[in-house]
Amino acid sequence: MQKNIPIFLLLLILTGCTSTENTTTVEPETQESSTVYYKQDYFRYHDYEYQDNIKTVSLHKAGFALSMPIIKLGSDDKLLLSFDDLDADVKSYRYEIIHCDANWQPTDIVKSKYTSGYNDGLIDNHSFSYNTMEDFTHYTLKFPKEEDFLPTISGNYIISVYESGKRDKPALTRRFMVYEPKVSIDARVEAATPPGKRQTHQEVDFSIMPGDYYIANPSANLKVRILQNKRWDSQIKNIKPRSINNKSLDYSYEGKLIFSGLNEFRFFDTRSLKHEVPGIKELYYDSLGNHVRLKSDKPRPYSNYTTKDDINGNFYIISYDVNREKELEADYAWVHFFMPYPNPMTEGSIYIMGELSNWQFMDQAKMSYNYKSRGYETSMYLKQGYYNYHYVFLPNGEDTGDASLFEGQHYETENDYTIFVYHRPDGYDYDKLIAAEKINTTVEN
Repeated sequence: MQKNIPIFLLLLILTGCTSTENTTTVEPETQESSTVYYKQDYFRYHDYEYQDNIKTVSLHKAGFALSMPIIKLGSDDKLLLSFDDLDADVKSYRYEIIHCDANWQPTDIVKSKYTSGYNDGLIDNHSFSYNTMEDFTHYTLKFPKEEDFLPTISGNYIISVYESGKRDKPALTRRFMVYEPKVSIDARVEAATPPGKRQTHQEVDFSIMPGDYYIANPSANLKVRILQNKRWDSQIKNIKPRSINNKSLDYSYEGKLIFSGLNEFRFFDTRSLKHEVPGIKELYYDSLGNHVRLKSDKPRPYSNYTTKDDINGNFYIISYDVNREKELEADYAWVHFFMPYPNPMTEGSIYIMGELSNWQFMDQAKMSYNYKSRGYETSMYLKQGYYNYHYVFLPNGEDTGDASLFEGQHYETENDYTIFVYHRPDGYDYDKLIAAEKINTTVEN
């Protein structure tokens, strides 16, 4: 069933709403594993930090701290990009926008076709941290800006941030989407239809209503994607309409478009580095900085479902130890994770998954087995805040992870789903994003 956001999280969100040369290397549409890339500066067409000094990157719709980076074409919608540079100096960071197709590959269209600006801008809004053990410079960019980049077509985009004169060595990349509402979507999430999965999985059924918008040969010219929360690795794609009539395209497959319901996200709370809160075993600091040792997590594949408020895998930066600026006085800490497990798994690896790992299989989020303690452990250097996460198993040689091995799976779990509809009309050389519909689970058995 759908849950209400707890009051303290709602207050966090409302508080946050008041804040203010392209490489030719192409990456397949897969999630990163530690064996995919051998060069740190290999250009990725997904969310990635290329330098160790870049931390806590966030990109969302301005005023909506937990949202996906999606804006409407031709509107006043803005995106807010922020990140910290632990070098704690002042760099001349610039940004470039790259248009991509539905598979997140760069399109061949010229820049003047997808922007009315120069497509190259300076990130000149920066501030220095204070009252923190970790010094950093905090950068922010609100865009689109007419003088730099104003999108003229819909679709998928990449923003690449780099130091002036080093366009071929990006500091970070992030995905965002620009949609034009040409069609409407009627969608719902229910307990999965197959009897064997009714208690564990969720099913997404929907219809697309084109209205007056003409779609020739929708089976060939439409590309539809469904995301659970913000995980690209487990997306469902290559979906064809089940039936077509003069009013709608029906995608109600009854048992085909299903996701594991998983479980509500785990959380940890580092809003204070002075006072221990539930879930934290120990707080201390040494020459490496602040440390937060979490209580041991337990695998929960067979546990009963329990309703628990979460923020669906996201994080929110805030500190209770500060007086003024949460982004500038929130400090960094080494967060230590441990999950007991009897023996190491040889068939794959275990990762911490959520916005804290860019929803990907990052090396920093990969866990190693401690034979002495008999469990998996890792440490991540994270800014103070409230974080959600799952443990995800990635089989060797695979691109899609499985969280159910450690988190369990329940049809009641509250999840967000986003349906993206791309259209490439005959004669077009790019994919238009004609709908981006977010729905939340309200499932009934």
